[in-house]
Amino acid sequence: MLIAENPASGPSRVARYDPVSGRSLGSFGSYTIEGAAKDVAVTSAGKATVLGSGSTSRFDYSTGEFDGGNDVSTFYSSLNGIAGSTDFLVGGNGASNVSPGRRDTSAGTTIATYTGNFLTSAGFVPSTNPNLAVYGYGDWVAAPAIGVYNSTGGPMVSSFSLTAAQAPVGFANAFRDFAEFGGRVYGLYGDTVNDLRLLQFSFTGNTITGAAVLSPTIGTINSRVSIAAGHNGLPSILNDNVLHCYHAPSLSYYGDQTLPYAAGTLGGMDLMIAHEPGTLVAIGVGLAALIRRRRYR
Repeated sequence: MLIAENPASGPSRVARYDPVSGRSLGSFGSYTIEGAAKDVAVTSAGKATVLGSGSTSRFDYSTGEFDGGNDVSTFYSSLNGIAGSTDFLVGGNGASNVSPGRRDTSAGTTIATYTGNFLTSAGFVPSTNPNLAVYGYGDWVAAPAIGVYNSTGGPMVSSFSLTAAQAPVGFANAFRDFAEFGGRVYGLYGDTVNDLRLLQFSFTGNTITGAAVLSPTIGTINSRVSIAAGHNGLPSILNDNVLHCYHAPSLSYYGDQTLPYAAGTLGGMDLMIAHEPGTLVAIGVGLAALIRRRRYR
């Protein structure tokens, strides 16, 4: 797992963490990320893009080697998150007139722009319909809503708002993040008393046709919150420096981990599609044993 980290003393960086073994695996990006590290996204094979203060930096997440960066301060404003695959989408920070868009992380060029609606999350592209871009939006008073855009840009093509029954403590403040696992799309939101809740929803075409609140209160929002499709089928929710793990697709509770990073210092997270060191060690031990057996034959 990759997690944006801003230590109280020292430069911003990206921490590597293995949620299976519960071990810190070092970090990268120190003295390269501009300002605070707000979010990180795995944006292409072996690459990770980090959102700093007005710019993005790209790294090889295995070696930590810097692979270039782009200024985004003149195109976007009030950025709080990124997401994507070969390109990335960005969202606003609850500010009005924020225009999100798709951006090529290598060339630094704009692919598409969308009309903003008080955006509250980074963009998300469901694998079931890659022609869509999904954002959370709202005005921090009304019901939380999800806006759906075409990948080519322009205004929203559909939207979905929670009902009072789906937000049992009252209308939620805002959707904070989205993820996909087990063939289902999930949205993480905070309600009016800042409790975290998780919603599962589905699409028909470009319209959200169903939604269900799956989790009881996960916890009180303390800082940046994020959700990612965790290892071994364990959806993971990061709330400050605590990682809440669940089984998919039932979302039954699995357990919590307090991460080895100070509270109040973390930004967003993303999943590394790679063997964790524990797996690599096991593979290495197996290969060594095989070599020994062949040597003594």
